[in-house]
Amino acid sequence: MTALGPFLFGAPWALAALIALPVIWWILRATPPAPKDIELPSLRILDDVDPMEETPARTPWWVWLIRTLAVAAAIFGLSQPVYAPGAKSDSVGGSGALLIVLDNGWPSAPRWSELVNAATATLDTGNRDAPVHLLLTAPQQLNADPAERLSRADAAKRLSSLRPQAWGTDRDDALARLDASGLRPERIFWASDG
Repeated sequence: MTALGPFLFGAPWALAALIALPVIWWILRATPPAPKDIELPSLRILDDVDPMEETPARTPWWVWLIRTLAVAAAIFGLSQPVYAPGAKSDSVGGSGALLIVLDNGWPSAPRWSELVNAATATLDTGNRDAPVHLLLTAPQQLNADPAERLSRADAAKRLSSLRPQAWGTDRDDALARLDASGLRPERIFWASDG
C-alpha cells in the first residue's frame, strides 16, 4: 500500500489514470451536447414566431466540471483508498517486529501451500533486520511462546517445515498466548484458513 496523507491506497497504480483528465476535459469541450427536438402540438400560437437556434458552441463549464469530478472520483475509487490516519504504508516498510499469525488447523489443509507462500512472501517486506515472531493457532506443543525472536531466514525455514495439524484452530488460546507474551509488533500478517 502507498500512503498519501491519511489515506492508504491498495492499488496506487490506478491513480495514474488521473493523467487522462486533461484529455477528457478536451473531449468534453470539443463535443457539446446534442440538441433535443421536442414538438409541442398544443402550442400552435408559437408557429408564427421565428425559432432561435440556441445550441451552445461548447459544453457549459459546470457540465464538464461535474463530469470531470465524476471520472476523478471513479479513479480514486478504483485505487482502493482507506482512511487510516497515523498508519504506515507497506511501501515504506516498517522497522519494527513482524508477527505472522498462521492458521494451521485441519481446515487450512486444502490451501496450505498458498498460506505458507503468502506468509513467506511477507518476510521480503519491511526492514530485513527486524525480528519476526510466529504465532500458530493450532500449535503442536502447548503454550508455544509467540515472543520467540526469529531472523528472516529462520522464520522462512520454520514456515517451510510446518504442516497442517489434525485438530482445529483455537484462536482464543492464540490470543491469550499473544497477550501473555507482552509482544506488541509493528506489523501483523494473518494467514487465515477461511
